[in-house]
Amino acid sequence: MYLKTLAVTVTGEDSGELVAAASTLGIPHPTGYPLWCLLGFAFTKIIPIGDAAFRVNCMSAFFGAATVFLVILIVIRLTRSHLAGLGGGLSLAFSREFWEQSVIAEVYLLNAFFFAWCVLLLLAWRESRRDRLLLWFSLVYGLSLILAALYVYYRDLNQIWDVLLLAGFFLSPLVYPISIVPEKYLAYYMMNPVTVIIEMYRETLLYSETPSLGEVAFAIVAAIAMLLAGTALFRRLERRFAEEI
Repeated sequence: MYLKTLAVTVTGEDSGELVAAASTLGIPHPTGYPLWCLLGFAFTKIIPIGDAAFRVNCMSAFFGAATVFLVILIVIRLTRSHLAGLGGGLSLAFSREFWEQSVIAEVYLLNAFFFAWCVLLLLAWRESRRDRLLLWFSLVYGLSLILAALYVYYRDLNQIWDVLLLAGFFLSPLVYPISIVPEKYLAYYMMNPVTVIIEMYRETLLYSETPSLGEVAFAIVAAIAMLLAGTALFRRLERRFAEEI
């Protein structure tokens, strides 16, 4: 549906600016939307047809459809009814504003996707009581609050965050085993809470081992600290958001 009604090129409002930023790894207006630009750049390389604007528009359609799918899962978990889930998801999908944002280059669908994902994580944790789901939510949500608040006051933060995000990716054992890290640097690696959580998953799923109590305690403390710090900073700075923007 979204692909059938997708804008074939640049539209109005911020479309041109956002497409240019995504296709060149540039920086649009504050807050800069670094993750959106990185994903948009990837879509301009992956989609084999159309101009850069069409390919970025495809990203909006993708995250629009993905958000609808997550909403269906959320409603099913809440109501235990597949019919209610389908009805809720389709109601969102065909709503005027959501449909409109799903066929043009805009940042809101990515935000909606992550919000729905966080809600689904919380619902999954409520049912399974798997603490790792809650740890991931606390880390992601706390960090998002910190970045959202600081972006308003420090407009160059998005450029710094791009570098930190890339460094964090390579410093976390996502695409390589922790065993290749030299022993003298291992202690520093394990100070990264993301590394600890990844290793907990790896030990459980790949090696059928129980994570150590120290790893679990460190991950819990780090997640709670991130969530509390993000909430406190956001509440402290939010009073002047309107004046700064």
